[in-house]
Amino acid sequence: MVSDVIEIGKAVPPLGIGVILLLLALGGWGVFAYNLYAGRQEAHSLREDVARLTAERQQFTSNLQQMAEEVARLREERDRSRLALERAQTDLIEARAEAAASRAPPRAVQQPSPPPPTATPPSRRRNPTR
Repeated sequence: MVSDVIEIGKAVPPLGIGVILLLLALGGWGVFAYNLYAGRQEAHSLREDVARLTAERQQFTSNLQQMAEEVARLREERDRSRLALERAQTDLIEARAEAAASRAPPRAVQQPSPPPPTATPPSRRRNPTR
């Protein structure tokens, strides 16, 4: 039994410390592997988001272009309608004037009267004696 006693000066690595270091090393590599996997998943997710947002932006741009074309078409139609309305109003005014002229008896043409005579101011006599 005396041979079973370990001398204080000699260091024999106990089995427990080796196991703990092995577990720590495996845990570290496991964390590293998990972070690597999670980073790849996040990058993949971000790429999908970018692709989705790009497609949505292109769709919105296309919709905006279609709306701009529709607005331009509606403005042209509005302008044509305004011109047609103005022509119709002008035609209506002319038709009313023609109808009124055809119903009314012709007026006698009046000769313009001569202007009234203007009064001449009295002339001043000059004194001939002077």
